[in-house]
Amino acid sequence: MKNLLGSYPSVINYLVSAIFIAMSIALIWSGPQNWSIVPLLVLFAILFYKKKGKKEFSRLGERLIFPFLGFNFLVQFIQSWRSIRPLA
Repeated sequence: MKNLLGSYPSVINYLVSAIFIAMSIALIWSGPQNWSIVPLLVLFAILFYKKKGKKEFSRLGERLIFPFLGFNFLVQFIQSWRSIRPLA
C-alpha cells in the first residue's frame, strides 16, 4: 500500500483524506442504516493522511481492511435479513 500512496504529491493525499471524511459524515447524516461503512472510510482517511508515517501504522491499516469489510458485510446481511423477516 505504501508504494501506491507514494506515487503522487501529498496535497492529493490530503484531498482524498478529506473526501473520505466527507463521505463518512454524509453517511452518518443520511440515516442509521449506513453506519457500518463509516469505520472503513475513517481508516482510509487516516491512511491517506498519514502517508509518510510509520511502517507499523500502514501495516496495521493493511491488516484492518479485510476485518472492516467483513464487519460491513455482516451488518448489511443482518439488516437485509431483518428487512425480509421483520420481528413481530
